[in-house]
Amino acid sequence: MGYPRVIEELRTRFAYIFATENRYEGAPSVLAHLIDGQPFELYGKEVHPIKVMHGQLPILGYRIEKNWATLLMLNTSLQKS
Repeated sequence: MGYPRVIEELRTRFAYIFATENRYEGAPSVLAHLIDGQPFELYGKEVHPIKVMHGQLPILGYRIEKNWATLLMLNTSLQKS
């Protein structure tokens, strides 16, 4: 889920995860959803996209119910554990 420019970049770099034909066994798959800035529900939880800057690059963070995180923060905390 993200900005159109991000999803297009992912489609370019990782075309095989978006493939619907001739997939190899065990290949990851992704169903992309464009984010329009409005809250949405995911697995019964309310998710609020939040625009934040990562250096000079605008990215999305997500507030899930009362918690929030950006993908960068999630990635960092996973690396520390």
